[in-house]
Amino acid sequence: SECIFLDEPTSALDPISEVEVLGAFLEAMAGRTAVIVSHRIGVARRCDKILVMERQRIAEFGTHEELMGRSGPYRKMVELQASLYQ
Repeated sequence: SECIFLDEPTSALDPISEVEVLGAFLEAMAGRTAVIVSHRIGVARRCDKILVMERQRIAEFGTHEELMGRSGPYRKMVELQASLYQ
């Protein structure tokens, strides 16, 4: 298919399996469109574009680097998740 939709595709995987599965999936999807719904920042970072939703509205849209350059909800989520592992 030229377009695939996935909802939390790696939520039940351990971190090692998640990296392997996501890498293989992104490689297989090269040149096609995939919409991935995820709460995991690691998954979002691997995507070309990130759309952040808040209260049923689009809060932000851009690449990881673009969103980290702002002080919006995406950056706050990244910083919060990073603080859990320090």
